[in-house]
Amino acid sequence: YATAKKRYRPVHRRTTPVLTTLPEKFRVICHFPTGPLKGIPQLNPVPPLFTPTGQYTQERKEIINSVHDHTFL
Repeated sequence: YATAKKRYRPVHRRTTPVLTTLPEKFRVICHFPTGPLKGIPQLNPVPPLFTPTGQYTQERKEIINSVHDHTFL
């Protein structure tokens, strides 16, 4: 492997940071919404019964249910 080593920078070529203020156009402004959950629709606490789809069939549901503990959720 070829390793590239960073050259040593002499003291007379060193850069020092300049203390200044950040211009107003570059400042980050954080706005927190007053009601972030206001636009979220309500979920039904009693979900509908399972209906098989193209990917998640009744057979796959039975396999998943047999592997996992029924007391979870």
